Formats: sequence, structure tokens, C-alpha cells
Amino acid sequence: MNIEEIKLDKYYWEKLKPFLQEQHDELGMNGGPKELDIAYDSYEYMQSHHVYVGFVVEDDDGEIVGYAGFTIYQHPHYAMKRFAISDVLYIVPKYRESNPFAIFKLIRFAEKRLRFKYRVNYLQLVENSSKDLSIMMRRLNMTLSDKVYVKEL
Repeated sequence: MNIEEIKLDKYYWEKLKPFLQEQHDELGMNGGPKELDIAYDSYEYMQSHHVYVGFVVEDDDGEIVGYAGFTIYQHPHYAMKRFAISDVLYIVPKYRESNPFAIFKLIRFAEKRLRFKYRVNYLQLVENSSKDLSIMMRRLNMTLSDKVYVKEL
């Protein structure tokens, strides 16, 4: 298993497209849009301005089996603190079954990189409502903070 930070360019978008579709098909966004419609230019813009960072997990054959993406922002209530909130956090089911700690390792890797390279003070992980990761979150010393509700307008 290899975890690395990536630059979102044409090469990685081509590798990530089927992977992100699989993630959307499995988890989607409860109450949100049904179709995946990625704004590639927006991600590239955010990354070029150091407010988005992505990580991939590759298996021993170099295939992408996991991805995590985070938006980095200055919270308006806490001017001296930088936050990172997860956009995507996913390991494909087949790899997840044979490597149950892969998601844990991915989060730990991201934590270190976000803290030391991007000077993030707080990490917010969004958990899909169809999955219960509370045990792992507690093992990561995370605290339940908010619940998010979605409604189409």
C-alpha cells in the first residue's frame, strides 16, 4: 500500500474518474444530487491556490484503491485557525475488506501532511450517513461536532 499527495491534473483526473463514480454509486450524497457532475476546473483552481489537497492510496500493483480530498479554509469565527474539511474519503470495497486499516492509515497520513505542510489546526471529517465510522473516529481522537442535513431547493 502506498499513500501520496497528488496534483489534480489530466493524468490523475483520468485515473480518478471511474474511481469517483464508484464512490458516488456506493455512497452518493443522501438527499443531494443523484448524478455526479465534477467541476474539474474548480478543483484545479482550488489546488493551485492551496485550498484543496488530494491523496491517493495505491495497491501493490499501482492501482488507485482509495482517495481523500480536503478543502482548507480560514474559519471566520476563529481567525487564527486553519481548518480542513473532507470532501471525499473512500477506499474501494474489495480493498477495504482485505485491508481494514487502510482508511485509518489514509487519515493518519493526511493528518500529518495537513498539519505540517498546510499548517492546518483542525480536521473535520464528514461521514456518510449510511456508514458508521464512530469507533474509528474515536480511535483517531476525533469528537462528534455537528450533523449535516440536506434539502433540495
